[in-house]
Amino acid sequence: MLYLLTNYLPLQGRKDIKISPQYSVLTMSSFEEATASSSSSSQVSHAWPSFSRGDFEYASCYCEENCYKLIERLLSAPLSIDYEIYCIFISTDSSKTPLFCQQAAQTEEGFVMWDYHVIVFLSKKDRNDDDDVGFVLDLDTTIQPFPCPISLYCNRTLRPELPLKAEYQRLYRVVPGRTYLNSFSSDRSHMKESNTLAPPWPCIVGIEAKDDNTIDSYRYITLKEESSSRLVELFENGNRSGGSGRGRVTSLVGEEEFGVVLREVDFLRWIGIDGCNSQDMLQ
Repeated sequence: MLYLLTNYLPLQGRKDIKISPQYSVLTMSSFEEATASSSSSSQVSHAWPSFSRGDFEYASCYCEENCYKLIERLLSAPLSIDYEIYCIFISTDSSKTPLFCQQAAQTEEGFVMWDYHVIVFLSKKDRNDDDDVGFVLDLDTTIQPFPCPISLYCNRTLRPELPLKAEYQRLYRVVPGRTYLNSFSSDRSHMKESNTLAPPWPCIVGIEAKDDNTIDSYRYITLKEESSSRLVELFENGNRSGGSGRGRVTSLVGEEEFGVVLREVDFLRWIGIDGCNSQDMLQ
């Protein structure tokens, strides 16, 4: 995975703000207040997956392959009985994707502008009100613990309270783990201009991959208006019937060859933490 490092965060309605220790003085205190409750409550979850980073293979800047290897391992583990496993591609129409708490960063806040990023989401099949709805495995994050409760991860990595300019507003491609293993492939040609060392394992070609380089169908993310309208309708129908619409969206995710693309506000609703301050900023 190629990435762009920058010291500037593109915010809407004002000049770009430089990410620096001074910036953290201005904003991090209010951010910590906003995330303190989710951070403390996540520490008492009773169904914590027992993993460490060292349990998984890792190659710098190859997050899509890291997640492939990670999902392979997870699907063979006993926890797959209790969790739905998803691969999540995060990008934007401009392929400029702002994220925080990243190991590759050169700022205190861990700010990186990736072209895209990939994580694994473990979604609990049976959810209790007292527990987090699931966990994120991101081998590039600095957030502890690992795996990270999804609410803590989203608040610190996405910082959805920040009003991003339109070209930096994130989209999410949600793919079932098994589908990803079967359909993903990469000949690593997108990394030919990079000085990064290739992973030690052979190039990946899933058993149902149409060719040896389906990665472009995953990493290039554009929101299709018809798909967006359909998903919004599913959420609205769920709300009118007293549900969340989440189950219907989950079914749709499983039907699509390369998963489903969600706006950030809809992604947060789908994973069940729509209490995050998304500000409906992707309208």
